[in-house]
Amino acid sequence: MSDELMVQNDAGWGLLAQIPLRLSVEIGSVSRTMQDLLDLKQGAVIELDRPIDEPVDILANGTVIARGEVVNAGDRYGVRITEVVDAELAPTRKERRQ
Repeated sequence: MSDELMVQNDAGWGLLAQIPLRLSVEIGSVSRTMQDLLDLKQGAVIELDRPIDEPVDILANGTVIARGEVVNAGDRYGVRITEVVDAELAPTRKERRQ
């Protein structure tokens, strides 16, 4: 690769590196009817589809990029990354919700 092309690629990555991403963590999900939701009261527990010992999904703009475990980060929650997801094998939003 020529030096000129490498400089252009570095400049492109620098621009991309400035794009903001929203990171979120999904601990699980569940499908319920509207009536089930209307019947909820304070203190109700909603059981999710994921076992408590399974890693949580770490998402960037809605796409799973990694998995990890929830940890204490001072007075906030944190996530320790335990696995970076292979882009070819990452589930789509639709696959995650099934």
